[in-house]
This record gives sequence, structure tokens and C-alpha cells, in this order.
Amino acid sequence: FSPDGHWIAFRSDESGRPELYVQSYPSPTTRLRVSREGAGTQVRSPLGRAFWRRDGRELVYVAGDGSSVMSVPVETAADGIHVGTPRALFRLPPTVFQIAATSDLQRFLAIVNRSSEETASIQVVLNWPSEFAKR
Repeated sequence: FSPDGHWIAFRSDESGRPELYVQSYPSPTTRLRVSREGAGTQVRSPLGRAFWRRDGRELVYVAGDGSSVMSVPVETAADGIHVGTPRALFRLPPTVFQIAATSDLQRFLAIVNRSSEETASIQVVLNWPSEFAKR
């Protein structure tokens, strides 16, 4: 839902591939496609979620390639909603399977799927000031 509660951003594959749309709410009188090259990788994928900026003037989503994070300007007016041209912000590594964004869309958190073959480790250095002084 948009911050003002008048619009819903959602993904649908009715065109033959997943695309991002915005639709008026609660009365579904206006519907507009936002994405140009698809959105997310699968219809039920967590990468298909869209993020509204807290002032409602921008939407961010993952493109159809599953790795490009796209931004599109949004302007609401008395006659409806207008969306600009999506532009790429950055690319996600292939191991990312979910993202989240802050309300100002300035920071993103990506959850990375680690291989079961990889082992996580933490190295703790004790008494590091004395080790540093030796150098």
C-alpha cells in the first residue's frame, strides 16, 4: 500500500510475465503498469515485493532479471497517478533471495543464501593493542 493508502503496488503475470502494477484503492478504477522489463523472477518470489518511499513519490522493485533493483518516480494527482521511467539503482548478487528497504529508500538489506558447503567463522583477536604496538 502507498503511504497515503490510496494505491496498491502488486505483481501480476497476466501479461505473460510478472510485471509491477499500481492500482487505486479501495475503488479499483485506475490501474497502471510500472515495470517495463518484468518484475521479480517468479510470481510468488519475495524479490517481487515493491517498496514505496515514505512520501509516496518513488517505488523501488527488482526487475525481471532478478538482480537489477529499479527505481521509478511516482506522482499522484487529482486525475490519478503518473509513473516515470524506471532506472537501475544497483544489481544484486545471484545469492540474494530477499531484500528490504528503509522508508526513505536510501538503504537496503539483502538476505543472502549461503551455500551449505561454506562455513561461517568469526575470528576474535584478544590483546590486540599489544599486537598492534609490535608492528
